[in-house]
Amino acid sequence: MSEQAVREKRRLRGRLIFFALSAFFAAAAALLRLWFAARPDLAERYARGPYRTLAGTVSRITGIVPLSLSELLLLPLILLGCVLFTRFIRRLIKGPARVRLALSGLLLAGGVLALSYSWFVAFHALNYEREPLSASLQLDVRPREPEELEHLVIWLMREAGQARSLLVTDAAGVASSELDVKTILAEATGAYGRLGLYYPAFQHLPETTPKPVYLSRFWSYTGISGMYNPFFAEANINIDQPSFSLPFTALHEAAHVGGYPREDEANFLAFFSGIHHPLPEYRYAALQTTLSYAANRLHSVDRDRYAACLDHLDAGIAADMTAQRAYWQQFKGPVRQAAEKANDIFLKSQRQTDGVQSYGRMIDLVLAFCERYGDIHAGLQPPAVLVHTP
Repeated sequence: MSEQAVREKRRLRGRLIFFALSAFFAAAAALLRLWFAARPDLAERYARGPYRTLAGTVSRITGIVPLSLSELLLLPLILLGCVLFTRFIRRLIKGPARVRLALSGLLLAGGVLALSYSWFVAFHALNYEREPLSASLQLDVRPREPEELEHLVIWLMREAGQARSLLVTDAAGVASSELDVKTILAEATGAYGRLGLYYPAFQHLPETTPKPVYLSRFWSYTGISGMYNPFFAEANINIDQPSFSLPFTALHEAAHVGGYPREDEANFLAFFSGIHHPLPEYRYAALQTTLSYAANRLHSVDRDRYAACLDHLDAGIAADMTAQRAYWQQFKGPVRQAAEKANDIFLKSQRQTDGVQSYGRMIDLVLAFCERYGDIHAGLQPPAVLVHTP
């Protein structure tokens, strides 16, 4: 047997072992998720214990690099994959041991995929099985009357107007900030830690500083404003979107890093932490974005009440919403449709049955929150300082 044949045989044996170990971890991860699906209490303990340690450690390591690793490594990994695949095909065509080479390549690819799946489950998927956030915060999520939704919209309009009055505007009259993007994103760090002072559910969440994506202009063609990468425990932010939207996106992605993968819950947590943030940029982003969701919900259930609410809308907020719509409108097309479809399929595969519509379910949580911590018939005024400990 030639020396090359011996090397190929050893390589095949090594890849077989790698594939077997990876498949074992993948099977264990799949079984663990099935178990957690039947036992949400165990999933909750995992999310509050091992996950926070794992994600916190990885986030601190990847956070050493101030740039988005997802962005930095995406193109090199794609190029590397293309090169390796091309090399594999060429060797497969020209090489004498085609069967052994094909098997070796498949074992390597299968092992990498299995290992990636295991990591994804540990750093994201298992948290889908945890108890609903409404249970942790003792919120009564139920169908609401249009009148309650109308009160919420009016309250959000009023509070958003007050927060906006503290901001600067650009030449077009759109809300802006004197802070640069890096500073704005850095202010997301510690937002959930402040809530942890009053709510045990938020104690010791993995802290993260969301990272800007510098190819955001191209990213906008997908219609995506932010993304959590579980492989780096990293929150990535589209910084090309209107600047007044950045704080909400940063808080939303930080919630994913903290172990809350459901989109409605991440949206609610962005609202929840945003309205208690010391910076007006964060308070306005939380109120303005939630107002958009609430107004859309009201429009779908009672157009007369929606029309009446428009009398309370501040002209500045209306200008911001117009600018926001105009920004995203320019990127409509097949790329965005494909991205939205892919996101919808992914969310449904993770048992979010509403798919991309689940983002708007945050309003159910907001209404329940305002009912518990405010007076829903007196204008929905949650306290400035949270003192409840469930």
